[in-house]
Amino acid sequence: MAKFCTKCGKKLEEGEVCTCTQQVESNNESQAESWNGGQPTISQTGEKTKEAEWISAKSTIVVNETKNIFSKIIPLLKHPVTETQNIANGKSSILGIEFIGLKTLVAVIFSVILLIKMDSALGGYIDIPKATVIIMVLLLTIGADCLEALMLKIFSGVLNGVTEQSAMFTVVGARALYETLIFIVSGVLCFISFNFGCIIYGLGKIIVPVIEFAGYRVLVQADEDRKIYAYFIAEVIMAVIICIVVYLFGKEMLTSVMGTLLGGLLKF
Repeated sequence: MAKFCTKCGKKLEEGEVCTCTQQVESNNESQAESWNGGQPTISQTGEKTKEAEWISAKSTIVVNETKNIFSKIIPLLKHPVTETQNIANGKSSILGIEFIGLKTLVAVIFSVILLIKMDSALGGYIDIPKATVIIMVLLLTIGADCLEALMLKIFSGVLNGVTEQSAMFTVVGARALYETLIFIVSGVLCFISFNFGCIIYGLGKIIVPVIEFAGYRVLVQADEDRKIYAYFIAEVIMAVIICIVVYLFGKEMLTSVMGTLLGGLLKF
């Protein structure tokens, strides 16, 4: 009795298997490969969509955080103590760290400008270790500020005080905001009158610790006398650390400059 394929109706011999199904599958695979070669697959499109959504979400966060920073500047300048307390009540370190980051950015920008001007004034004769200078600036800004926030928390606890780490970041961040403004004002004035710019910077550095301690006092629950000692100890330790960093990096820069000078003299 004759046999026929149930798919295409082809007449089959005894024991023969029709290949029509394999041909259809092969054609479908070829069409799929051809399509994928010219157009992205659904999974690829989905991945690109997710990536675009992630970038959009992160961009929105950055924009909102930037607006948040600038919206807090005027209130902090008007009410340095009460506004610091209000920010600290939010139990978040973010804004304080952002102010520290802003200060670091301004310090790095001014350092780069200063290095360019020095390089131009020296005519490239003396090789200033620019990377070393930038690293030192980073250590003395974001590094020192984050360490200070930690020190304030530690020594407050040592002297039986109670506070939050986020509150200490807010205190240091508020101080960093004032230092940022001092950097900008004195830096611009230095290009006009170097001596006057240095005077403004010196006066600002006297005022800043007073503002910082005022914010520290309201955010630490402890005996008033112990607050003074905790703050004083933390600041003394930070001053020693800063001096060590300046000495080590200053020594390295001086060695590099002297090496350049000696190398130039030997050529003659």
